[in-house]
Amino acid sequence: MSAPTTLLPFQPATMSPAQLAAVSCLASYSGRTHALYAFQLRGWFTWCQRNGRCCTNTLFARYSVVMSEITVSDARARLADVVDAARVQHDPVYLTRRGQRVAAVIDADDLDGLIAAAEDLADLEAARAAREEMAGGQDAIPWEQVKADLGLA
Repeated sequence: MSAPTTLLPFQPATMSPAQLAAVSCLASYSGRTHALYAFQLRGWFTWCQRNGRCCTNTLFARYSVVMSEITVSDARARLADVVDAARVQHDPVYLTRRGQRVAAVIDADDLDGLIAAAEDLADLEAARAAREEMAGGQDAIPWEQVKADLGLA
């Protein structure tokens, strides 16, 4: 059984900019993800203090890199964290095997947007190609034939 946690009042006046950033970051997580990030941040602040380093400039760069690439084995063990990182940060998390990217986890809404953009781009390309054919002297397809081909006639 774990030891009880003592909550301290939020005191921004006594906190460094890096600590305030960490609190803001942790506020968007809960459960195991929150516990994992809190544990990692405590270790990070301890290391910075022990080595006389400033954490402010490198805090978020360190955590954005942590989840941008992860091995397939680590992803299997931390699947909930990988999904949360992709969903919350709206950046893909690349899965690697033997140092090579083999897959990516991406937010579902972001993927839907990418698919819609790709379809729009394909439609624009098809329209451009059709205009070029027409400009090259090729005859237009009669409207009645188009309706028949689509099963609308």
